[in-house]
Amino acid sequence: MRHRSSLRAIALGLALMFSMKLGFADDFVKPLFERVPSQLQIEELNGNLPGAAGGGLTPKPIIQLALDLIKAYEGWSSNAYDDPANYCTIGYGHLIKKDRCANIDLKKVNFSELLTEKEGNTLLAADTKAARLIIQRLVKVDLTKQQFGALTSFVFNIGGANFSGSRALAFLNENDFDHATTEMRKWVHAKGKKLAGLVSRRNCEVVLFKTGTLSRTTAGEVDIQACGSAAAGAPEITEMIDIETGQAVTP
Repeated sequence: MRHRSSLRAIALGLALMFSMKLGFADDFVKPLFERVPSQLQIEELNGNLPGAAGGGLTPKPIIQLALDLIKAYEGWSSNAYDDPANYCTIGYGHLIKKDRCANIDLKKVNFSELLTEKEGNTLLAADTKAARLIIQRLVKVDLTKQQFGALTSFVFNIGGANFSGSRALAFLNENDFDHATTEMRKWVHAKGKKLAGLVSRRNCEVVLFKTGTLSRTTAGEVDIQACGSAAAGAPEITEMIDIETGQAVTP
């Protein structure tokens, strides 16, 4: 019996180590939808952040509600894991490198230890700085802090290059927010298909932009189902745009 107990303990220990290695420890929280890596962070890793550098701008603060919106679609892991694109990721969707974790010396990039939730929050806020600077530089009209937060989530997801050349930005700068939000809702294509997660995310961003608020669940998280209900009466989208290519796609 003692021998069997020892074997069971060893097996459980190995299973825990294996799960933590893959990022599936107890605190690994998968996003509700298939995740697409932040195009902004990919630009940053590539050394290409249009509109984010120069001019001595200080990034405006981002409201917590907008950060919570981003969290809802990024998931959480306190240890490094390979995302669906095989990019090494940690925390709330922070891209460590465009490579598998096994090919990276995580000690050299300071991610070999478990990340605390507080550290994850700090890292996420830092990851949005480039998006905030891009919005400050490119958007020429006044925005509320809620509109600014909604756009930060949007730009963080689709990238600075896509945003800078988008019709959404053009309508924003014409103070035509209705058409701007309609354009935002078109960015729902990636991986060769329309993704439910991107549709849901665009709904929440548009609701926050238009109403200045988002519903929360009893657990205090952003209620993404409520976003879908709030967007139910919006005009049908007859064109999609791929967030990985920036190209229009016919539904």
